[in-house]
Amino acid sequence: ASLSPLLMRGGVLLSFALVAKRRLGMRVASPSAARTLDDVEVVQVEVPLRDGREVRIYEVRDHDDALDLAIGEDTDPFGAICWPSAVGLANALVDIGDLQGVDVLEIGAGTGLCSFVAKDLGAGEVTATDIAPFTLKLLRAGAEAYDVDVQRLDVRDVDAVLDVARRRRRRREKGPLLVVSSDLLYEPDLARALATALNALLREDKTVAALVADPGRAKGRRAFLDALDDAYGADLQFRTAAATRQVTTNGGSRLGAADTVGILRLRLNEVLAGSNNNAPSYK
Repeated sequence: ASLSPLLMRGGVLLSFALVAKRRLGMRVASPSAARTLDDVEVVQVEVPLRDGREVRIYEVRDHDDALDLAIGEDTDPFGAICWPSAVGLANALVDIGDLQGVDVLEIGAGTGLCSFVAKDLGAGEVTATDIAPFTLKLLRAGAEAYDVDVQRLDVRDVDAVLDVARRRRRRREKGPLLVVSSDLLYEPDLARALATALNALLREDKTVAALVADPGRAKGRRAFLDALDDAYGADLQFRTAAATRQVTTNGGSRLGAADTVGILRLRLNEVLAGSNNNAPSYK
């Protein structure tokens, strides 16, 4: 495999290294929670959210191992750690509250944080998807503690994305589908692919809504917004949210600095209003 595809994403790779080192204030759950996947050591960590709940995911212990794996698999390393956008999106789900009666599909799930939070909030059928082989193994390791289905899915294959939604509809005749995705706009082509998939999903089924989180990747965000259907009108804007994280000090834990992310909500009020009267309004 060649390093060249990764070098093309140099800025994102630098972010990968920095985020991996900061760990967003997350804590290792316990030494006994460490395990090995593909000869890479991974640890279970607790992600604190702003309502006080903590959700457990698996991450690589050493981000260099993730880079080596990505080179070997000729794929991205980005799903091997939890990014600020995932925390921001998880907090947006917490703001919605009770998700009973709502199914969730996460595209580019990475460590699966948002899928696990959705299930913790009472969501019905939750499906976490990704494309990288090692990321899928991380996802399955985390999903053992939650009733979350893990599938391989390439967002660039619109027919495959639609098939996941159609199969859900055949299994469950009623109930909205909330599609979530965080930090998938790091490349314009990938951003356009996500927009195309969302267009198809929302066009086919009026009970589908979407939440997309992005830390401010200007080129990818513009490509994404340009590719979305005009029908969403005023909803086509990312609104600032904070991915608040815990900071551990000698005196204990405290709420610390926040990574700012943007959250885009598509048809959220319209679709979730019937299933959850507690859902906040984002008009």
